[in-house]
Amino acid sequence: CYRFIEENYITIIITGFLFGKRILFFLSLMCVVGIINHLMLTYGGSDYKEYIQTITKVVSTLLLLP
Repeated sequence: CYRFIEENYITIIITGFLFGKRILFFLSLMCVVGIINHLMLTYGGSDYKEYIQTITKVVSTLLLLP
């Protein structure tokens, strides 16, 4: 009985850890995309704005997939 509880607890911890890792990766990616977006708008004009917005929408949709 103790072994079964321990395995379930470890599974919950690993699942939470991976989900937390995914959220942190997503937030880091959004920070990088924001910096790139700012640099492109500053030096490249407004042509890249729609391209970056499309990428951020796709990435945020992929985050919701299990």
